[in-house]
Amino acid sequence: MTVALSISGIAPSPHAVGRILSEARRLAEDLGWTVEEVHQKYAHATLRTKDGGTSRLEATEVKGVALVPHFACEGVPFIFLPDGTLVDGYVEDGDGTAPTLYPMALVKTHFAGPAVHKEVCEFLADLKKSVFPSLVVDDESGWFTTRNDGALDRTFADAWEELRRRVDDPTRTPGTAFEIGDFPFETPAGPPAGEWAAVDEEGRALVESLADDFVREFGSYGNRLDYSRASVDDLELLVDDQAVERMVDDDVLRALGKESDVPSPLENPELEAWAHGAGAYLGRTIIRLLGGEWVNLPDEGLLIRNVGGTGLIVNPFRAVAERLAFHEPWNLTHQFQAWESLTKALAPRA
Repeated sequence: MTVALSISGIAPSPHAVGRILSEARRLAEDLGWTVEEVHQKYAHATLRTKDGGTSRLEATEVKGVALVPHFACEGVPFIFLPDGTLVDGYVEDGDGTAPTLYPMALVKTHFAGPAVHKEVCEFLADLKKSVFPSLVVDDESGWFTTRNDGALDRTFADAWEELRRRVDDPTRTPGTAFEIGDFPFETPAGPPAGEWAAVDEEGRALVESLADDFVREFGSYGNRLDYSRASVDDLELLVDDQAVERMVDDDVLRALGKESDVPSPLENPELEAWAHGAGAYLGRTIIRLLGGEWVNLPDEGLLIRNVGGTGLIVNPFRAVAERLAFHEPWNLTHQFQAWESLTKALAPRA
C-alpha cells in the first residue's frame, strides 16, 4: 500500500484539450514542476475500458504533457487521445509500437510526502475549476474533497506501517538487494559500522578532500556549510545558482540556433568538479545526520549504504547531478526530506 490518487476525464473538443494543456503548463511552471511534452503516433493500440474490457484503436496518436512535481512523486500525465479521453500509457509489447492505454492515470505521492500530495490536489482542483470541469479525481486519503489534514496524515502513517511490514522480511539474507519505490536498498547485517569502516584510506582521503575544499571555497558569504540539517538548504541554494547559470548559458546557445552545442549537465569539467565537491559535502552531511557508511563499489564508485540502519543506499554525487540536470523537482532539500522519511519510518525497532 502506498498513498496515491487517480485522475480521469474526457475533454469535449480539441479546442478544450488545447485550453487544458495550456493551463496545465502554466500552473505547473508556476509551481516549479518539470513539464515534458508528449506526442506519440501508433499504428495500433489497445484501450482498456473501466469495466475491464478492451477496444482496438487504429492509426491513433496521443498528445499532451507529463508533469513532474517532485523527484519522488510519480508524474501527473495530461495526455489525450484524439477523442479527448485522458489516458495513461503502459507499453506491454516491449518495443512501444502497439501500447495498451488506460482511461485513467494513477499518481503515487507516497514518497514525496503529504505536502506534495496536497500540492498535487490543489493543482488538480485549480485545473478542474478553470478549464476541465469533467476531470474526476479519486483521492484515497479524501483530502481532495475534505481538506482534512488529520485524515491525510493518518493515511500516510497507515501506508508507512504497511510498507514496514513488507520490508521486515526475516527471510532476506544480508546483502539482498531490493527496492522501495525507486529507492535502492540492501538488507543490512546490522547497524552502520562507521563512516569510513567500509572504504580504504584512498577513498576516505578523496571524500574528505572534496568536501573540505568545497566548504573552504563556498562556506562563506552567508552560506552555512557546517554539516547541519539547515546547511542542506544552503547547499540547495548553491546548486540552484549553478543550475540557473547553466540554463541561461544554454538558452543563449539555443537563441543563436546552436542547439547541438548545448552540453549535458556535467560535460563541463569545471562544473563536474564543482558537483563532485557538492556531492562529497552532501554525503558527509547525510552520514552525520542520518547515519550510514561510505562504500566504494566497482561499477558505481563511492556511495553511502545502510542509511539510518535501514539498508537504504544513497549516491550523493548522483543526487547533485540529477538536480543540475532536471532542476527544481530534484531539489536537494526535497531529496533529503525523502531520505529522512524513509529512515524514520523504516528504522530498526529496539
